[in-house]
Amino acid sequence: MEYTEDEGQHLVAEFMAKLAARPIKATYDLATLGAKTRQGGDVLTASTDMEMDVHRVACVGDLVRYPDGTESKIASGAGAAVIYDGIAGLLKPGYVAPAGDGA
Repeated sequence: MEYTEDEGQHLVAEFMAKLAARPIKATYDLATLGAKTRQGGDVLTASTDMEMDVHRVACVGDLVRYPDGTESKIASGAGAAVIYDGIAGLLKPGYVAPAGDGA
């Protein structure tokens, strides 16, 4: 089935209107390379190619460096909400294992 350009634009406009009318069910914050954590650390690595607004997204296993120089790996993430190559993305800046706890 082929559409004219006007018909295609009309279909897109209808789809976008339906999409805009749907309620938002959930939002997810993502930590990115260079983000600050709740404990004052900086996200040091973002080992994925996934980007949000040109910022690489950090995932479980990426490193955070704290002001005292200690480093820790990100220990938990968004679970199934954000999966990249089988690894959970970091849900919110700050969900990292405390420095020195063997993470």
